[in-house]
Amino acid sequence: MSTYFNPFQTFEACKQAYQSFIDSYHKFTNPEIEDWINKSREQGHLLWQEPYLQINRTFKHGREIEKLILSGTLHPRCAQIFSDEKDVPVILYQHQSESITKILIDNRNIIVATGTGSGKSFCFGIPVISECLKMKEQGIRGVKAIFIYPMNALANSQYEDFSKRLNGTGLKVALYTGDTPYTDEEALSEFEKLTGREKPFDSELISREKIINERPDILLTNYQMLELILTRFDDKKLFPLGEEGVFRFLVLDEVHTYSGRRGADVAMLIRRLKWHTKTQGKIRCIGTSATIQSGDGDEPRRIMADFAEKLFGESFSQDSIIGESYDTLPNRNILPFADNPDVQADDINHFDGTWSAVLNIAQNIHSKPIASQDFRSLGIEMEENPVIDFLEQNLQEVIPLNTLVENFQQIHRQGRDTNAVLNELMAGILVGTSIPNKNGKPRITLKLHTFFSQGRGIKGTIEPYNIALTDIGDTVLKSKNTGDELSTYQILFCQACGQEFYYGGIHKEHFIPLEFAAIDDPEGEPAYLMPDIWDEKEIPLPDG
Repeated sequence: MSTYFNPFQTFEACKQAYQSFIDSYHKFTNPEIEDWINKSREQGHLLWQEPYLQINRTFKHGREIEKLILSGTLHPRCAQIFSDEKDVPVILYQHQSESITKILIDNRNIIVATGTGSGKSFCFGIPVISECLKMKEQGIRGVKAIFIYPMNALANSQYEDFSKRLNGTGLKVALYTGDTPYTDEEALSEFEKLTGREKPFDSELISREKIINERPDILLTNYQMLELILTRFDDKKLFPLGEEGVFRFLVLDEVHTYSGRRGADVAMLIRRLKWHTKTQGKIRCIGTSATIQSGDGDEPRRIMADFAEKLFGESFSQDSIIGESYDTLPNRNILPFADNPDVQADDINHFDGTWSAVLNIAQNIHSKPIASQDFRSLGIEMEENPVIDFLEQNLQEVIPLNTLVENFQQIHRQGRDTNAVLNELMAGILVGTSIPNKNGKPRITLKLHTFFSQGRGIKGTIEPYNIALTDIGDTVLKSKNTGDELSTYQILFCQACGQEFYYGGIHKEHFIPLEFAAIDDPEGEPAYLMPDIWDEKEIPLPDG
């Protein structure tokens, strides 16, 4: 059975499920309104937006862990700790090795502003663990690093990875949140159910009593819990007064979430932590962020550096902000496009990632006969495919699917049916996600973004038929009957029977438009207008 994940099938399934949910409680007695709503929904601007596409770009590789060890930057055990399932040291991206050198060699505070899935945890995890190993060899005990997360779910995920990697190293790591049990007995009774493991790694301190008594090298927590640690008598044992030079690293994950009042609270908490541990100006501060302020030139870095200085109370410069660096696309001798690609909608809708499905659509979008017998050789054979090359060139940044189709049609497929052009591009995406590149990874890793909403309010003109309707807030619309410009009124519906009501106000014997959810007091007396004879027993008014 194929385990291929088809993003387009998933998008369609989400739309159908959401539409079914909406239809379960929305009814319309007016066929004009129902027809307009159905058409608007099909066009994709009522309950969801058309998908936006982007490919995961390949990050540039940085310095190897082995070279950082040989230079003395990293502890020798880092090669073993940060290795894959085959015990091969991980290949660092440029932003990861740059983070390591800025922290350990340049002694700089940094913000790692890279996307989701870019390995930000290695940017701080590797240098912190390396220094913890060196300090352990010097006999230094105590909490050396605190990792603060905005949500326990993020802390739980990274705790599992760090505790597994540190198993057998002699270092201790602990997750201290409101869910942490008080005693080892309590913790062990629930351990397998919560983690799926029979027993903890030797690197884990799983109860509050163990955390306080043995003091982990690395403490993962949230800012609310850190506040309590600094105020509760027993917890303050984690940072004994007079123990200077032990606490070295403070990491804040997702720093962009610490804005406004919450940011001010966390900024004051950090200052109290530094005062208690006597680390003002000495601690290494690290932040991670999946987003960065928009702007021209160096302005985003300046804004982020200023924000980090205010948050941490430590020095940050523009070159302390580490972003992503991408590989450039290789130069290829691209083949001509296939003369008459015949990709059917069923080929896309039922695509399951099997060899026969991939080969079928690959041959349809390729101008030469395909001789490959397996995915690896097909990846080599499709290197010069023009459709996949077009996708790689045009999906470096986020782009609406409709715009992608229009661009392809205008440049390469003028005069060809739009649906056929769409199918050809989707075939290229599906083949590209199925075949390997020279590194053995999928040539295309697709991101599909979309937005679902509860729907906007509907406004319409008051006319006996051919009602003009809008969902974008127009206050005036042109009548389909007379061509005159008429005021629009918010339309509300009875959820029981689907009868429509115009909402407005009675003012000086006139029925005037009003906003149903307006905060200000309405002008005139709020009222409903029903385009028929109202029977209170048969047709209840809309809720509210």
